[in-house]
Amino acid sequence: GKWFWAYCCNTGCSHKRAIPLAPYVIRYGAEASSDRLRKNLKCTKCGARGAVLSAPSWMGTEIGDQPFPID
Repeated sequence: GKWFWAYCCNTGCSHKRAIPLAPYVIRYGAEASSDRLRKNLKCTKCGARGAVLSAPSWMGTEIGDQPFPID
């Protein structure tokens, strides 16, 4: 499935978390701007709102995108 990294916008926090995309597509719709998600994400570490989104790393043609982290 599709997922992305969310990095907290609070410069003193630097927390990152892997986020599955499907729940947000269901909530906001497939045509919604990613700006809506960036503004509304709340850091689970410091509580700040706002995030920078980043696609998972490309691991090569045999693996494809980096797998969703389990831990």
